[in-house]
Amino acid sequence: MPPQLQNTDGDPLLLTTDHFDIAPGAKRDIERKLAAWPDVDPPEPGEDPPAYVFLRPKNRVHPDWENTVIGRALFAGGSMTLETNSRERADALRARLEAAFGKRIRHRDRMHHDLLSAGAGKGVSGPAPVPNPPSPEMEQLALEYKQRHYADWVDHPLPALEGKTPREAVRSPQGRTAVDVLLKDMENREQRSSQGPPFDFGEIRRRLGLK
Repeated sequence: MPPQLQNTDGDPLLLTTDHFDIAPGAKRDIERKLAAWPDVDPPEPGEDPPAYVFLRPKNRVHPDWENTVIGRALFAGGSMTLETNSRERADALRARLEAAFGKRIRHRDRMHHDLLSAGAGKGVSGPAPVPNPPSPEMEQLALEYKQRHYADWVDHPLPALEGKTPREAVRSPQGRTAVDVLLKDMENREQRSSQGPPFDFGEIRRRLGLK
């Protein structure tokens, strides 16, 4: 069974990119208003493309986090790209932007990048766009999330191991084999994914004493 990745809101992790066309002459006013929103971190001077980061105070999973990044709006030419890591966050931010800017923006299409699917990158709404690879920012977000997700994987009870944790299962020959097979399946899924460099399970194998 593949791991069920979630963001810190509990939403299924699904890297989502929404593309918007901007009405002629409206870009500067939209950027100015976004920069004035109290929960938006505006781009640094000279940042290209300029990225407006939507933030939420604190984090329900990580109490030490000062803010939670909800998404990013990037501007290039006459278009705006909205990047989020779940369908729920994407829907909420899209509705907020459309309510704020009305006819000055027009939604063109949406792309999903499923971290665990070999068929990632297929558009699910609007005309069928040419699949684009996720941006470096989205790849880094995905990598950081996987690192946090797998940090305690060895001590998490798994149905595939009859309720045992991987650390408990490797204490028997049968359990070691089962954990090894499970890891190989996860590694194969990572290799088939189009989301940048695959996650390295080497440290997990070392912690469990597996080659």
